[in-house]
Amino acid sequence: SEVDDEAAARLTQDGMVTFVGAKSGEVSRVVWRPGSTLAESALSARVQIGLKGVELLRAGQRVLTANSREAPAVAVASGDVVRVLD
Repeated sequence: SEVDDEAAARLTQDGMVTFVGAKSGEVSRVVWRPGSTLAESALSARVQIGLKGVELLRAGQRVLTANSREAPAVAVASGDVVRVLD
């Protein structure tokens, strides 16, 4: 079952960046560091940003949808949930 916005938002954790596979539901977390980008966090989490890109949820709201070219440079914040469009 696909992970919707509400389910993804419940995965938020202070001080962490959480990645979740939109279809797989697989969850991976890394410690958030000030100034870190989505690419750096994904690398730490051993998550591959697929060709379909990502959706970023912050404070329970979808704030960004980015394709695989745009996504790496996106700045992440503490508590962000990144839904990987797998």
